[in-house]
Amino acid sequence: MSKQQKKPSDEDVQRDAHMDAVWEMKRDAWTYRDIAAQLSLSVGVVHKYYHARLAEAQDKRTQEHAADIALENERYDAWTRSLSSRTKFSDPQAIVVALAISKERRKLNGWDAPTRVAHEGKDGGAIAHTVIQREETPEEAFARLTDPVAREAYIERISAVHSAQQHLIELQRQLGLPHQSTAAQVDAGAPPD
Repeated sequence: MSKQQKKPSDEDVQRDAHMDAVWEMKRDAWTYRDIAAQLSLSVGVVHKYYHARLAEAQDKRTQEHAADIALENERYDAWTRSLSSRTKFSDPQAIVVALAISKERRKLNGWDAPTRVAHEGKDGGAIAHTVIQREETPEEAFARLTDPVAREAYIERISAVHSAQQHLIELQRQLGLPHQSTAAQVDAGAPPD
């Protein structure tokens, strides 16, 4: 004898309808406050309903993803079994294909260690960065232009910046990356932002 399913209460039906409405309205870019006003709910309840539906969607995606991975692993198993007799006799083509299948399986299942990309300066140390975020006052500009020592220090600083930019552009060219000319980066001798 089968058990009869409990009929949902009117409150359960209304809550599910509100949860569906909240989910759809958030997908249409409504704010929590606007949804609350439209549905006569508190903002907290709207948050609760939205995050409950979000968790359900994430669980469903996780289950679908796990099923996809299991199916793909079954395919890899079948392909590997079909090659086993040929790999036992050292067929070079079969070995290459088996290794490619193994590589794809490792990638799919996350068995390989992630690639670490590090940006390092000379001798493996950190890269030095200088950021200038203030504008020069008229008095400082006048002093820079009239004082020979300040003017020389300024010219040296600009030359160093220009040299570094030229080096960067050359590296970008060697790597095939897009680059800008130094004239666009340096305006009237001021260091770039």
